[in-house]
Amino acid sequence: MNREDVIEILELEKDLLKEQYETKLASLEMTILTLKQSFSTRSSGDRNFTQNINAKVNGQSNDKYKGYTSLNTRQKAAAILRNEGRFLHMREIVKIAQSLEPNIDPKIIAKQISTAMYTMKNLEDSSLVNKSVDGINTNTFWGSKNWLDENGEIKKEHLYNQHEVSSKKSKSIEI
Repeated sequence: MNREDVIEILELEKDLLKEQYETKLASLEMTILTLKQSFSTRSSGDRNFTQNINAKVNGQSNDKYKGYTSLNTRQKAAAILRNEGRFLHMREIVKIAQSLEPNIDPKIIAKQISTAMYTMKNLEDSSLVNKSVDGINTNTFWGSKNWLDENGEIKKEHLYNQHEVSSKKSKSIEI
């Protein structure tokens, strides 16, 4: 193994840590925002204040995701894609899942969602697809086959968030 290989491996590890940090940070920010909204809407006579906070923190205040916590992991992943209606990067899916279940360890959520996505994609007649932007694996977005045109390109109304596309290109590592 030469010096360039070691540097590349370290950079990949750094990118992974950065992605994990960003995912955890997004989850914390969403929880804080939810709590701030709960506190700002509190009326002095609200006896159900604690219940309202718990409902919002547990994702029950968003009708779009009503019943989310009762779904299995594959159904949760599918519900997120369906409700957002566009191709999502894995970290976006995980951020949404974490915001809906803030009391679950983010690492567990990320692992479960990732496993569920790959399992669903490999099912026979699966409608789940992933598309890599610029041929870069770190720029892989997930969505429905129904969101592709006849040429296999993503339809405009289901396009991924451009801010999620990484401009950093990974170097291949010789084995």
